[in-house]
Amino acid sequence: MTPVQKAIDLIEQFNVYAHKTVDKEINGLQIESIDNGKQCALIAVDEVLDEFMFDDSEYAKIRYDYWEKVRQAIKNL
Repeated sequence: MTPVQKAIDLIEQFNVYAHKTVDKEINGLQIESIDNGKQCALIAVDEVLDEFMFDDSEYAKIRYDYWEKVRQAIKNL
C-alpha cells in the first residue's frame, strides 16, 4: 500500500468515530469530517513513529521512512 493510500485508509477508519461536520472528496473517495479524521490519523502515525525512533536496525529505518511518508500524505490531504 502506498503512503497516500495508507493515509486515506487511516482517515477513513477514524472518520467512523470522528464528529462528522464536513464533507470532502479526495481521489474519488468521500471523506467526512476530514479535519477530525486527519488529527486522529496523525496521532496514530506519531505513535507508530515513536516505536521506530530509537531502533537503528535497517528494518526500522525502512519502516520509519514509510510511516513518515504516510504522515506527510495525511497532512497534504
